[in-house]
Amino acid sequence: MGNLAELGERQKDMQGMRPWFLEQARRHNSAITQIFLGPFAKPAILLSDFREVNDILSHRDAVDFKRGKKVDVFSGILPHAHPAMETLDPRFRESRDLVRDLMAPSFLHTMTANGRPFDVVNDIVEFSFDSILSAATGLGSEGGDIKRQLSYLHCLEDTGTCTFQPDSIKGEVTKGFYMPWPRVYHAINNLRPSVRHAGQTLRGYIESQITRAIPRLNRGGGPECALDYVIGRELKAAQKAGREPMLDDPRVRDEIYGYLIAGHDTSTGSFIWLMRRLLSHPEEQTKICENLQETYPTAWAERQLIKQAPYLVAFLEEVLRLNCPVVTIMVQTRMDTVVLGHAVPRDTQVFLNLTGPSLNMPSVSVEETSRSKTSQTYEPTRHSWDDLDPEVFRPERWLRKDAEGKWVFDAASGPTLAFSAGNRGCWGKRLGQLELRIVFTIPIWSAKFNVHEKHVSWETYDTLVTAPKQCLMSLTEVQ
Repeated sequence: MGNLAELGERQKDMQGMRPWFLEQARRHNSAITQIFLGPFAKPAILLSDFREVNDILSHRDAVDFKRGKKVDVFSGILPHAHPAMETLDPRFRESRDLVRDLMAPSFLHTMTANGRPFDVVNDIVEFSFDSILSAATGLGSEGGDIKRQLSYLHCLEDTGTCTFQPDSIKGEVTKGFYMPWPRVYHAINNLRPSVRHAGQTLRGYIESQITRAIPRLNRGGGPECALDYVIGRELKAAQKAGREPMLDDPRVRDEIYGYLIAGHDTSTGSFIWLMRRLLSHPEEQTKICENLQETYPTAWAERQLIKQAPYLVAFLEEVLRLNCPVVTIMVQTRMDTVVLGHAVPRDTQVFLNLTGPSLNMPSVSVEETSRSKTSQTYEPTRHSWDDLDPEVFRPERWLRKDAEGKWVFDAASGPTLAFSAGNRGCWGKRLGQLELRIVFTIPIWSAKFNVHEKHVSWETYDTLVTAPKQCLMSLTEVQ
């Protein structure tokens, strides 16, 4: 059974599996370890070194490495979206171009309990989904989950009783990562009535949003969400080519669906970690509020939060460094290659830790001569936090003074892989960063958050991301 037995025991003890991947480098005193994930699975490689992971993602993708199993997983759900394609797939660039406008600043800057402790995890989950759904397709007059919750609360106040049943479409992406043959799993799983119904619901919803958007866009109306930009790009392409627009193109549906899946899970996990860290470091609320008041003296009245408040951004970056929602990603070797001086055969699964040693733990020593040529050529200025207490929560590590003596955020202060790296790094990075800044600023400016130490829990759950199971808090409104 290899390491599968140990991982199974962790699950029985209600421990997350992903932290196990972070422990191996220290356990074996090596940045590269071999792991065995099942009786019929080939040996896999686990890499725990920022510099080498960054090199593979930034310089060796589509050369020595490919996406491998991730393509199989996403192909069963989103076969026409770019996450389901290898970088060298000729369809990849076309699909990526279809949604190219969605990370442009012009789009990003236009979209976007009485003192008793309560658990905010579900509230964050539903609010995050409303946020990404609004950016993706618009919520319309019917609103989203938050509006339904408010209706439920008003009903409860009026009658004392009310039934609320959340309505959601759950993907099967996470399960695919744990299956030995994801394509086979999805081919069978997609035949289940519940999965077929979910797919029909999703397709019907996106098609209805397309139908509603076309007349407005044809009248010259401006885009209001991501789907509008995608439709607009296709309308222009069709006009230029002298053909009918292909708005039933499955790429449109799958790209928007991928936008929803990736944007929801990662934003939810990140925001729960932000609140968890804020509550465990109450002094940070004061520092952030002071920085917000200094940066946005008239912003509340103007509703303009485009500028960066350096301490706020440093706080966000430090949380993601210590509590990266995506702990580990997988790639696969395209050919026989070498990693840190070790020969790795073709078609070997390679797990890359996006946190752990050299990022939020002390690094493990690596001989310079064992590194790849590209790693040596593109050596970063700082490739670990070893001299700055990597395990300590310290947002100030991301700040420096500019020529005028003002504190500014410096993303190059040290290593981080919270959004992965390279050509296949997090495509929604800009949207995610902007959403976290805005969504975090509003509540922290409006309320004071507190939690008693007995309510603090660091237990995590694993889905597409790793995040706290519970986030209890109490709040008081700031006048």
